Amino acid sequence: MERLLRPERFEGSQDTTPAQWTHWLRTFSNFVQSITPAPDKLKLLTNYISPEAYSYITDCTTYEEAIKIMKDVYVKPKNIIYARHQLATRRQLPSESIDTYFRSLKLLSKDCEFKQVTADTYTQEAIRDSFIAGLAFPVIRQRLLEKESLTLNEAVQLARSLDTAQRNAEGYSSSSVTGNLTVAAAAAAAAAVDITTTSPACSTTETSAAASLVGKCYFCGGRRHPRFSCPARASVCHKCAKKGHFAGVCRSSNRGKPRISSTSAAAVFGSTESTSFSTHPCDHCALTPVTDAPVLASVAMPLCSTIPVNVNGLQVNSLIDSGSTISFIHPEVVKSLNIPVHPSKSNITLAASQISTTFGHCFANLTVKDNYYPQIKLSVLPQLCSRIILGQDFMEKHQAVEFTLCGSLPKLTICGVACMNIDSPSLFPNLSPDIKPISTHTRKFTRSDEEFVRSEIQSLLHAGIIEKSQSPWRAQVHVTKDERHKQRMVVDYSRTINRFTLLDAYPMPRIHDLIHKMAKYRIFSKMDLKSAYYQVPLRESEKQYTAFEADGQLFQFNRIPFGLTNSVAVFQRVVDSIIADCGLEATYAYIDDVIICGEGKEDHDRNLQRFKEAVSKYNLSLNFNKCLYNQNEITYLGYCISNGSLRPDPDRIKPLVDLPIPDNLPSLKRALGLFSYYSIWIEDYSKRIQPLLHSYSFPLCSEAIKCFRALKEEISKASVYAFDEDLPLQIETDASSVSIAATLSQLGRPVAFFSRTLNNSERLQPAIEREAAAIIEAVRKWRLFVIGRRFTIVTDQQAISFMFSSSHSSKIKNDKILRWRLELSEYLFDIKYRPGSENVPCDTLSRVCSAARSNPVSLEEIHTSLCHPGITRLHHFVKIKNLAFSLEDVKKICSQCKACSELKPKFFKPPASNLIRAMRPFDRISVDFTGPKPSATKNKYLLVMIDEYSRFPFAFPCSDMSAQTVIACFRKLFSLFGCPSAVHSDRGTQFMSKEVSEFLMSHGVVMSHSTPYHPTGNAQCEREIGTIWKSVRLALRSHKLPECQWELVLDTVLHSIRSLLCTATNQTPHERLFAFPRKSFNGYSLPTWLTAPGPALLRKFVRTSKSDPLVEEVDLESANPYYAHIRYPDGRQSTVSTKDLAPTQQDRKPGQEDSQETRDLTPSVEATVPSEDTDRDSRRETSGINNPVPDHQEYLGTKDSYEPDSLPSSVNKVESPRRSTRVRKTPDRYGY
Repeated sequence: MERLLRPERFEGSQDTTPAQWTHWLRTFSNFVQSITPAPDKLKLLTNYISPEAYSYITDCTTYEEAIKIMKDVYVKPKNIIYARHQLATRRQLPSESIDTYFRSLKLLSKDCEFKQVTADTYTQEAIRDSFIAGLAFPVIRQRLLEKESLTLNEAVQLARSLDTAQRNAEGYSSSSVTGNLTVAAAAAAAAAVDITTTSPACSTTETSAAASLVGKCYFCGGRRHPRFSCPARASVCHKCAKKGHFAGVCRSSNRGKPRISSTSAAAVFGSTESTSFSTHPCDHCALTPVTDAPVLASVAMPLCSTIPVNVNGLQVNSLIDSGSTISFIHPEVVKSLNIPVHPSKSNITLAASQISTTFGHCFANLTVKDNYYPQIKLSVLPQLCSRIILGQDFMEKHQAVEFTLCGSLPKLTICGVACMNIDSPSLFPNLSPDIKPISTHTRKFTRSDEEFVRSEIQSLLHAGIIEKSQSPWRAQVHVTKDERHKQRMVVDYSRTINRFTLLDAYPMPRIHDLIHKMAKYRIFSKMDLKSAYYQVPLRESEKQYTAFEADGQLFQFNRIPFGLTNSVAVFQRVVDSIIADCGLEATYAYIDDVIICGEGKEDHDRNLQRFKEAVSKYNLSLNFNKCLYNQNEITYLGYCISNGSLRPDPDRIKPLVDLPIPDNLPSLKRALGLFSYYSIWIEDYSKRIQPLLHSYSFPLCSEAIKCFRALKEEISKASVYAFDEDLPLQIETDASSVSIAATLSQLGRPVAFFSRTLNNSERLQPAIEREAAAIIEAVRKWRLFVIGRRFTIVTDQQAISFMFSSSHSSKIKNDKILRWRLELSEYLFDIKYRPGSENVPCDTLSRVCSAARSNPVSLEEIHTSLCHPGITRLHHFVKIKNLAFSLEDVKKICSQCKACSELKPKFFKPPASNLIRAMRPFDRISVDFTGPKPSATKNKYLLVMIDEYSRFPFAFPCSDMSAQTVIACFRKLFSLFGCPSAVHSDRGTQFMSKEVSEFLMSHGVVMSHSTPYHPTGNAQCEREIGTIWKSVRLALRSHKLPECQWELVLDTVLHSIRSLLCTATNQTPHERLFAFPRKSFNGYSLPTWLTAPGPALLRKFVRTSKSDPLVEEVDLESANPYYAHIRYPDGRQSTVSTKDLAPTQQDRKPGQEDSQETRDLTPSVEATVPSEDTDRDSRRETSGINNPVPDHQEYLGTKDSYEPDSLPSSVNKVESPRRSTRVRKTPDRYGY
């Protein structure tokens, strides 16, 4: 029986209903009752609930308490009044049977708690329910429903109080106006309010003013109430189309706006059978529909999105709503057509974040614009603003749904990229004969990359760019980042179809010809095609070659994807054919960039209009954020075109122009190498380079600087018109630890330069990744030059030349380089290796900071602009910015700066003198006062004394800081410990007084004082005061005492400081002062040499003769005050008494042969002694030894010393004898 009644595990999530908890509790109670003997109910309950549910009863000690808490969590209290309201207002749904309706009423009655009452009580309860349900103010009703049960008198009294409070609050806001209001004005205002209430459509300024005068709401015209409860908060005004108020109180002008006719109003809100209209004599008022069915908000629907729809033969108006995910139908339409409704219930989130519930769903035949749609699923939802709402599930049946609007801007395509209206071009016209399907291995992604790929796949599916596939081909996707660090999903076709694709030889436009054709025009517009490749459709027979794996499924492209060998050529052919077919003049396209030119404004506008017509004809999508219109100057393909002139883009030669003047010999050698590399393009090079060749001092002289700038200018001129379409292109790259650089050249002549500084994270990357980054960024920079052409990449990193080579298909382990190789797959290039010594231009540019200033300022200005930094920081700034200033220049500027000398003076620092050091206990004492402190007694000050040799502290609570108090404390101290040799203090008046001086002189004590404004002279006492007071506050916090009770814990604090180790002396103050261990209520302390493993001497009990040694040397492993683990020289281990151990000579301090250096053991390093040792000590205690021995747990040096699991393995197994080879050395302490 017990097995049959065993309940399921109770999860107890946030969605758990009271019915689920009640049912589980009943099953669990039956299970508990069936177990014999009776079990521990609380433990059994813990075993049958989830961790989330157990978190509520963690602190419960009884079963009844746990059940009560869980019941409070999962069973929410019911409001009797609201439950009866639900029962009274429950109506039968259209699709609900009589039995179902009756059963729901019985369920609702359970929460009503009906009882046998008298007629008078029943009458009062009925009045109470009607009273609360009929209140005009929702705020008052909400406050009344906060109570689970409420009598009629309580409800009336509370409602009356709330209503009075609300009206009084309204009086505060309107008193300033109504104070000057006459009776006639008030009557006129009231009349105006009545008119507004009667006809909400009327919206005059006088009405709004009158509403404000009598305390009306500015947004709905009713009585003033909180903004959050205003019915017009989510409504849109019919007049000004603004959100938040009704048209009846709108203050905007209504001039010139057409009136809404009754026909249009009926078309918007449904058939005329259920819609009536009220008129108003005001000419500015529009007809306002008044419907019997409630609507969600008073929102005017645009006529362009409302169309007539035939539903099962009935003509109704339907709203096309792109913001609705599903379609809906009004219950009245369902009832009038007798459409069967299938029971279902789902929550619908409205635009204002409100929740509504559907009554079910039905299927109907629709006819829209002569298109027939059989059996369309429609959810039945009350309070619709239209008879039918057609949502996204209906619109997705079409490729596009267009609305004709009256805007002036061109058509805007939302949610995807439109497909061109062209015949699908062939992407694979020529494939190699040995083609065979290839399926690459599945690639793993990080969690974030998986989410990104999944979202990209969903967006591409929704836009119709991809579809599911059954192709034998399978490529893999990668997640890359562009130059703006934006994630992109790309497909690696380099291992699949690209291996068998023959190159499409369609020629790319010649940049030189395009530039010179556009140079004759004066006005330009630049158009950018959005996701250009995704606009070109793909042939059905070629889609299988584009298959790829993503999100655990196989997909293929419907449009041309990125990364295919012929994507560039095919797209360029398509764009050229569109321009030719439409006969577009002065229109030039280079891949996805289209330039429309014109000799004048009219000519340009005419050409632009014809291009827009072509865009509409072929359904092209433009990226309007990147489009430029009516420009007099434009940068295109590396050139600047303006006013019929042509000049190179300054960015091409910017790194060369910004090349800084060499400031040391290595940078000069690199500059000479750069000039030598391009020497064939510099006229009379050997003569002009001489000033730089004979420069050996830095900064360079004026003649050398002039020569340097002239040579840079010559190289810049050589690169201006150097680009030739017929000459091969070569990209040379290099990377240093701080920057990357590249040059674009043709047969040795420079065309363009590129360099940039690496950021902090990029500088930490390995050299191979920096070299690869230089190649990638150079190709991105000059993409328009190299796309569609074969070019050569030169690098001085041999590993990169191997990984980026298309002839090698080995797997790359570095994910970043693998993504970069995938990015290069759309280019045609050869890569070769060149040693760094021969890669001169890029090596020069990569070793200088491209951000160096072309017009350097003086070092003095830099020093001033940086707020006068010191020598170190200013020199560091000069170095990282590669400025031509030496360390001597920096020192000179900083030393001669007048502001620095006044605000940052460098005072003379004499050599540090040795402080007077005490040589024995009580040789020198330091004293000082602290206070006043908060105190419960008259003692508000604390006199602290410390023995400088042992650091032994003394503290005396005092009521004042007079000389008599100091002398009284000295008497107490001297009577216990005798007179010291000297007393040191600061220059306090009590210590400098004549009384204290005479008292100390009479006792033979020397008095000394520290110098003014130098508290370090009394540093030991100052530091001890801080230590004592911090310990006092900690002790007060531990005992939960106020700070004024510090005298109660002072003795405990002094005891702890005297017993704990002083790191300056490596001993406790008590041991150093008295030369023996201190007994504490926390236990005894061990000598220092017993607290750490090391050599020790063990007494020999067995000797053959008196001449045998008394001791033998052993290795000490661990110890407590009574026993120690030792290891003999032959490897044997044993336990001996600490009375038989002695320190070796190296553990003794000079002059302390008879003393023991000790260290207190804190409770944090205590452990447990074996039972046999405990029994032995207990026998010792009972034998009459007058030595109280506390629990042994307080004396062990390490926690695991005596635990069996932590013993060395040699105790349990035999091993060969060995000796420790560790070299032990005493620590060097400061001052000893």
